[in-house]
Amino acid sequence: MNPIDALDVKADYAPADDVYWNTAGHHKIGVMLSDCLLLFGETFDLGTCDAVVQP
Repeated sequence: MNPIDALDVKADYAPADDVYWNTAGHHKIGVMLSDCLLLFGETFDLGTCDAVVQP
């Protein structure tokens, strides 16, 4: 899973020149991972996570 494309540079990262996610970025990734796990629980196929992670 590569969630980087789903993050917004201005809204989801710490101030300029910082490569770390801020609280909003962590929340967004947490929701994506939670959705992925819920789908996995239904399908037992991590391939379904592509729809969750790719915007």
